[in-house]
Amino acid sequence: MQAGDLVGAKALRCASCGAPLKDPTGDLVTCEHCGTVSKVVDARAFLDQIMLQVNAFVRQSLPIGLDSTATATIDPVARHNLWTTSIGPRLSTEYGEYRFRTYNLLSHPLATLPFTLASDVPEGGDPKQAFLFQEKVRSVASLAVDEASRNTVAETTGLAVAYAYALNNAALLRGNRPERYHLMAKNFADAAVAMHGIPRFAGLEARFQGLSKLSEGLDLLTQAKVSDARGALMDALPSLSRAQQVMNSDFDLAVMLQAVNEELSLARAASHLNEAISLDPAGVSAASLLSFQAYLGLLAQHRHVGEGLWQRTFRSTDREARLLQLALEARRAQANAGAVKVAPLPGSVAFPFWVVEAPYSFQTGAAWRKHAVEVAEAVLVASSFPLEPSAMSGADPSTVVTDVFSARERAGLLQRVGGKETTISAGGPVRGLLQGCAPRSLYGLRIVPPLSTSDDALVLAQAYIDASRRKDPSLDKQLKLSSPRVVDLVYLPLAPVPPGGPLVPALGALSPRSVGDPNHFPHFFL
Repeated sequence: MQAGDLVGAKALRCASCGAPLKDPTGDLVTCEHCGTVSKVVDARAFLDQIMLQVNAFVRQSLPIGLDSTATATIDPVARHNLWTTSIGPRLSTEYGEYRFRTYNLLSHPLATLPFTLASDVPEGGDPKQAFLFQEKVRSVASLAVDEASRNTVAETTGLAVAYAYALNNAALLRGNRPERYHLMAKNFADAAVAMHGIPRFAGLEARFQGLSKLSEGLDLLTQAKVSDARGALMDALPSLSRAQQVMNSDFDLAVMLQAVNEELSLARAASHLNEAISLDPAGVSAASLLSFQAYLGLLAQHRHVGEGLWQRTFRSTDREARLLQLALEARRAQANAGAVKVAPLPGSVAFPFWVVEAPYSFQTGAAWRKHAVEVAEAVLVASSFPLEPSAMSGADPSTVVTDVFSARERAGLLQRVGGKETTISAGGPVRGLLQGCAPRSLYGLRIVPPLSTSDDALVLAQAYIDASRRKDPSLDKQLKLSSPRVVDLVYLPLAPVPPGGPLVPALGALSPRSVGDPNHFPHFFL
C-alpha cells in the first residue's frame, strides 16, 4: 500500500478551479462550479498532480521510519500521539491562514443585482489550493481518533471547501457571464453542504443556503422567467434572516454580519425587481427586462460617485432596494393594481418628484412692531436629479428644484417696516399644484422610475437652501430655517422629452430648469 491509498478512490477534478467533476460520458466534461469545459484526459492528469502533492504531504507529516500503510492498524493511543505531535500542528498553521482568508472574503456581500458587477469583492486566492488542502486533511483523517481531532477534521475540510466555492463566486461576481447565477447557485449549495453538521458554522450554512436560492432566482429572473423566479427569491429571505440572527449573537461570525445585512437588502431588491418586470403593460416580461437593465445600469453608475455629497449615500445596497420598491409601486399603479400621488397635468410620461417641507421663520417689522413670521414652504425636487451634473456636483442645486427663494417677490419698504410681510419665498404655485395631487393609477402613462431616495432628496434640498443663502445675503440674514423633511413622492405627467420652455408649465417661473439629461430617459421608460 502506498501513501496515496490513505485517500482512496477520487473523482476527477476541474483543472481550472479544482472542484470535483461529474462522471464524464464522453471525451469532454464541464465543471458545474466554474463552467470550464475540459478534456477528460486533462482532468485525469490534474487529479494525478493533486495526488502526488497529497502523497508528499503524508510522507512529510509522518515521523521518519513510520510506514504510512501502518497508520490504520496501530492502536488508537499511538494514532492520537501522531496527531497531536506531528499532524495537528502542521494542519493548524495552514488552517489558520485559510480561516483568515475565508472570513475576510465572507465579510463582503457575495451577491449583486443583474447586469451589474461587484467590484468591491476582494480578489486573490486560488480555489485549487483550497481543494488541495481539503485533500491533505482527508488523507490523514484516520489519525483523528478522539472527538476534538475529528471535529478539527470536519471544520477544516468544511471551511476549505466552502472557501473554494466562495472564491469561484467572487470571480463570477466580477464578470457578467450569462450563466454566472446558475454557476453561483451550485457553488453556494455545495458550500452549504460542506458546512452541514458543524455547529460553529450553522450561520454560514444558512447564509450559503440563502445565497444559493437568491442566485437561483436571479438566474431565472435574467431569463424573464418571473413566475419561477418568485419562489426562489422568496425562499432566500428566511435563510438569510436566520444567518443574520445567528451572526448577531455569534462573536466569531459577527465580522460577516454587515455583509449578510446587505445580502438581505439585495434579496428584497431582487424580489421587487422580479415583480416589477412581471407587471409589463403589454405582458411581455422580456421587454421590461431590457428597460430595467438600463435602469440598473444607472444605479450601478451611482455607486461609483467618488466624492462630494453622495460618496457614502450612493454606495448603499439598501438604497437600491428602496429605489426598486418605489419603482414597483409605480409599476403597480401603471398596471391598475395600485395607486400613487399624481398631479392633474396633461403629459404622457410620469416624472417623480420629492416633496420637501421646508419650514422657516423670519423677522419683519421695525422697533415695537418687529415680530417673527412662521412659514411652511414646500419645495419639489426632481427624483431624477442624479442625471443632472450641476446638481450632483453641488455647483447649482437649484436647477432641479422649484426655486422658491430666488423667485420670491420683494416686499416694499412699508410692508417690511409695518410688519405686514407674510413670506420671503414664492412657493404658492407649488402648494397649489400639490393640493390637486391625489392617489390614482398611472394606467396609460409611461413612467420614469425614481433615481433618488427620500434621503438623497433631503441632502439635495439642504444643498439648495445653503446655496440660496450664500447667493442672497439679505435672505441669509432674514431666514431662520427649521430642519427640512421629505413628506411625499408625487408624479407629474409631463412631455416625453422636456420642451424648451418650462418643464412644468403649471409652475411657470418656479418650474425646475432640468430633470436631468433627456437623452437618458427613453432607455428606461417603463
